[in-house]
This record gives sequence, structure tokens and C-alpha cells, in this order.
Amino acid sequence: MVSDVKEPLDKNSKESEAANADTFWQIRWRRRLMWFGYALVALSIGWGLRPYTTYSVPQGAAHMSPEYPAGMTVLVNTSYRTPERLHRGDCVIYEVQEQGRTIRMIGRAVGWPGETAAVAEGMLLIGGQVMEESYLRRASVGACRPGAPVEVPPGGLYVLNDDRASGVKDGREYGPLKPEQIVGKVIVPIASP
Repeated sequence: MVSDVKEPLDKNSKESEAANADTFWQIRWRRRLMWFGYALVALSIGWGLRPYTTYSVPQGAAHMSPEYPAGMTVLVNTSYRTPERLHRGDCVIYEVQEQGRTIRMIGRAVGWPGETAAVAEGMLLIGGQVMEESYLRRASVGACRPGAPVEVPPGGLYVLNDDRASGVKDGREYGPLKPEQIVGKVIVPIASP
């Protein structure tokens, strides 16, 4: 009789162990698949955000006000680096060399390859024609410094400040930008000063 009692217990315990073993491995694989899914989602988000960066307009730099006042942080899409991907009037972040160091600046893209750009009495002239610039404040163009006519080379951009009377340098001093100097296009403000 003792052997009769042990036999069903052994049979049940073996089935129970097999069921537990399957459950253990199923749980383990589900967890691995779950973490793999999380990692895949995180990589997808990272890949999607790859061409974006931020830029903060330096304090004391009011050359792009009122649209981009000093202290504002903007989102920049770095895949917009060539004139073919930009439109006249887009704001861009660009790099220039000043006293042996690289400085990032914000400016308005106004001159395209093959065009002759100049500034006279605060107004932008492209090929001698005055361009309408709705983003300018009229008070910002009165006492501005002129800019001699410049031929924009292939792949280049001519960039100006919105406040043409500010002392902040732009295309009038730096000349046309080369493609490698363009960081990207300003997409949207993300933090106000």
C-alpha cells in the first residue's frame, strides 16, 4: 500500500515539476522579450531625435528680437543644412571663428547661391531689388551699418540679424556662410527667457 500511495505522488510531482519548469522558462523569455521591446522603443525614439539639438540665444544678444530674444532656447533640426532644404527668411544656427574659438550664432537666411546680397539703409537688397522682410521691426533698420554687395558662392548662405542696428556681427562682417558652417534650421522656441 505504501508503494501505491507513493506512485501517484511521484507522478504528480513530476508533472508539477515539468509544469513549473515550463512556467519558469516562459516567464524568463517573456521578461527578455519585454526588455527587448523596451530597448527597441528607446532606440527608435533616439533615432528619431537624432537630427535635433537645442540652442540658447546668449544673454545680452538682442540681435534677433522680438522673435528670438536673449535667453530663449530653440529646437534646431540639423538635417536642414543646405540652401536646398531652407527657405528665404528661415532662421539658422551657424558657426563662425572668433579669436581662435568657434562660436554658434542665430541669424536669418536671406541670400542664396548665385545671388548678390547687400544692405543699404537697413534694407536687404538682392540683385539690387529691395526684399520685403515682414519679420523686421522698422525701428531696427534706421541707424544700421551698411553691407557691401556680396556674391553668394555655390552651397553658401548670406545671413543677417533681425535687428540690423545691433552691434552683433552677421553676414556683413563674416560674409557668406559655407555649408559646413551651417548647424541647422530653427524649428520652434522651447523655452522663453
